[in-house]
Amino acid sequence: MPPQSLKIDHARYVLTLDPQRRIIQDGAILVENGRITRVGKAAELAEARADRVIDGRHLVITPGFFNGHMHISYAHPVRGIFPDEQASPLVHVFNLQTAMTEDEEYHTTLLGLVELVRNGTVCFLDPGSTKFPDACLQAYEDAGIRVVLGECVTDPRSAWEVNTLGTWNVIEACREAGVKRIVYSSSASVYGDAVSTPMTEEHPFNNRTTYGATKIANEQMLRAMYDQHRLPYIAFRYMNIYGPRMDYRGTYVSVIMKVLDKIFAGEPPVIFGDGSQTYDFIYVEDVGRANVLGMKADCADECFNIGVGVGTTINELVERLLRLTGSTLKPTHAPGAASFVTHRVGSTDKARRLIAFEATTSLDEGLRRVVSWRRAHQ
Repeated sequence: MPPQSLKIDHARYVLTLDPQRRIIQDGAILVENGRITRVGKAAELAEARADRVIDGRHLVITPGFFNGHMHISYAHPVRGIFPDEQASPLVHVFNLQTAMTEDEEYHTTLLGLVELVRNGTVCFLDPGSTKFPDACLQAYEDAGIRVVLGECVTDPRSAWEVNTLGTWNVIEACREAGVKRIVYSSSASVYGDAVSTPMTEEHPFNNRTTYGATKIANEQMLRAMYDQHRLPYIAFRYMNIYGPRMDYRGTYVSVIMKVLDKIFAGEPPVIFGDGSQTYDFIYVEDVGRANVLGMKADCADECFNIGVGVGTTINELVERLLRLTGSTLKPTHAPGAASFVTHRVGSTDKARRLIAFEATTSLDEGLRRVVSWRRAHQ
């Protein structure tokens, strides 16, 4: 049976959320039935027993709250010099992340212990405080705990709590803090399957998913806040983003990574359906540039498609990846499950006119960079 209790012992630092906001060196945390029950010096918790003990000597642990219960939102490997005992603990902790190399950050153990139910299953892993879900999964596996991710399909209530209520909390905090502008990450999912292409921002909401519904709700919340409180915002409806450091081990893995993993394993890539599904693939660097332009833009209360404006079928995508990897493999076809979206290409005219954004990375160049990165991270 999976452990009912977990102890992280001899952590390099534990940052507390008590009124003193302490930094505890050589700290320890005891988690029982999904809740943190004790926090203190490792020596103070020496007698505390747990079903599983994790050596935390290389970790900085930051507690957080979810649904009113304290959990561990971040656990960072220590690199460089941490602030002394008199420094403000929560001001400096994220500086550790920026000092990490890519490999160190990717393999960071981020523990999101939320609610351990009686049978030992963690029923929800908070994506809002989890940057690398696969690292969390590995941490749970090491701790002997089985994890079920909170997904929009299997756990729609959690999707609404995180995506919609969480966004409202951010909007409200921005208004109270006098934030000058919000650039909201929406999604092309609001459109669902295209009625016509290229889709302009006036394309009807043809969404049929919980995820897309939360994005629509958030756009409407921002519009209401702008009308009532003049809080400027723009929303970006991203098309299919790809680039180095894409997830290849988690719950949501891009078709690009699935194809590359097959190719590198010497196996024929699998195309589900006839391969005519068409999407608008945009490189992550272009998306980053769009976000910066959005922060500097003069307009407000507007939504924009962020894409290339060119459709690529799955068949074409697989052919490009085979060519870029120098593979002689031939793809195979398999029956495809029903999909809510089989054709989606966005118009880029509005983004070009109002925020001067236009994608500049060709699909071949972007995929070449992805192939190079994935080869280095097999």
